[in-house]
Amino acid sequence: MRGARAVPVLGLVTLVAVGAVLFVERGSDTPEPGGDIVFPALLEQVNSVARVRVTGNEGTFTLTRDGDTWVVEDKERYRADPDRVHKLLLGAAGMKRIEPKTSNPERYPKLWLEDPTDEDAKSVGFVLEDTSGAVLADWVLGNRRPSKSDASRTELYIRVADDPQAWLVEGSVPGGGKTIDWLDRVVAHIERERLRTTEVSHADGAVVAVTREALADRHFGLRDVPEGRELDSQYRVNDIGRFLEDLRFEDVAPASSLDFVGSVDKRLEITTFDGLRVHLDSVLRDDNAWVRLRAEVDVGLVGQKAIGGAGNGTVDGTIDGVSDEAEVSAGDGEPGAESKNPPEPLLPLDAVRTEAERLNARWQGWAYELPSFKRDYIARRMDTLTRTTEDPDPQAGGSDS
Repeated sequence: MRGARAVPVLGLVTLVAVGAVLFVERGSDTPEPGGDIVFPALLEQVNSVARVRVTGNEGTFTLTRDGDTWVVEDKERYRADPDRVHKLLLGAAGMKRIEPKTSNPERYPKLWLEDPTDEDAKSVGFVLEDTSGAVLADWVLGNRRPSKSDASRTELYIRVADDPQAWLVEGSVPGGGKTIDWLDRVVAHIERERLRTTEVSHADGAVVAVTREALADRHFGLRDVPEGRELDSQYRVNDIGRFLEDLRFEDVAPASSLDFVGSVDKRLEITTFDGLRVHLDSVLRDDNAWVRLRAEVDVGLVGQKAIGGAGNGTVDGTIDGVSDEAEVSAGDGEPGAESKNPPEPLLPLDAVRTEAERLNARWQGWAYELPSFKRDYIARRMDTLTRTTEDPDPQAGGSDS
């Protein structure tokens, strides 16, 4: 009997002993599910971040704070996308742990948490430093997914510094392991309603010009259509006219690295109804079009704010003939003076002057590689924009009988 009673007692002791071993093996080094902030000190130090080192499978590059702006050191200190950097810093400060994942390096690729320098890596490494070089945050960013509990939230896989433990965290930070991902890629954004004329002069002397004669015109007309030809596609003409509506670059380089003296392929002149004139030179390098731009203010354009317009896709070859009623009234009675109440969305002349200064400050010294579709827009010529006018049907007039 005594021996029979001893068996359960021994089993209980054994179970307790195993539990103790498990507790010791897990110890304090095993992470527990939390909800705690990943970088708790960063929120108070976010304004102290002076450098961001980004590592992808093409190498490491550096974003640097320069006064109130950020620049990409490895791209001739071209300005970084301020919104993207802002989201990175605040997003890093707000990341919260959800639960631990694997600590086995062989399983990292499944979460996109492999070494960012690996040739085929999808992960991106980020290191945030202050002016002294002290590290404020260091992590590898992996895959992301919508939150299972709230589709409006994002969950991320990360590894912190040299810790092998992978974590699922809640947060929202941008990725991007290439310099192009972090550049401010906007060259210009001029509202379509303001745009008036785009004239493309090709190196061989051919000219293609499109224009809106009036603010009310929905479409751009094609100037100087040859006799016997007619517009083939309105949207292709509109593509040329709104060239500056949303112009972004594929790459950027110092303008001095290209030949804008002897190798200009095309010259563009673009005007608005409220006095802005933009000059653009294009050169080819490796079949890619690179452009440099310059803005100026032309007060004479302000006096051409026509209110009417046919909008029929073709114009009579002149863009200056507007009625007296269409001219902007000037405070001093002189033609071309600034309108006191310019129609929306046109800008007052002082605002246009400020805009030209801002654009020139952005463009000066830089050349931009155009996206291929923008390059194709300005490559179109009269024969591709028009077609032969169809001969009238000889039966259309009816029979004499």
